[in-house]
Amino acid sequence: MDIKNSFNVTNGSIAVFILAVTFVLKLVIDSRQARLSQIPGPWLARYTDLYAVYLAWRTGRSSPKESIMNDLRDKYGDVVRLGPRSVTVFDPSAVPVIYGVRSRKPFRQSGVTTSLLSIQDEALHSRYRRLVSNAYSLTSLKAYEPYVDELIAKFVEICNSHIEEKKALDLNR
Repeated sequence: MDIKNSFNVTNGSIAVFILAVTFVLKLVIDSRQARLSQIPGPWLARYTDLYAVYLAWRTGRSSPKESIMNDLRDKYGDVVRLGPRSVTVFDPSAVPVIYGVRSRKPFRQSGVTTSLLSIQDEALHSRYRRLVSNAYSLTSLKAYEPYVDELIAKFVEICNSHIEEKKALDLNR
């Protein structure tokens, strides 16, 4: 047997090797350059979203999502990295910081029509809010109560009829 033939490397295998090395290097470099590199989490989550896929598969099969997330919180703390660019925060006080409640930052302007939520100007927001505030006052809500009671009674009646007939209730209709 010729040694030269046993170490025969084709151009295709060199290309596959170079692509594999490039892919691994990209994963490592991306994980180090991201601002999330200091956030603790499972080892695989630092480099790829496969850990998030695994979690989705696991929660869909047997384990409840709450117990898995509680385990991650116990192990890594209130901020856990679930992917190269994905983080889960368990601390409710972080919501205003993350979502910029009352900040002056733009509210996703691309394709958003003007609404009470997207208005950044405080004076304009106050004017719009005054226009709809009467609908949410206590007296207005009390006026809606008979209609809500009627709809609830109708819903309970429909549920009971489906139970008596041992028929499934399609809530999507």
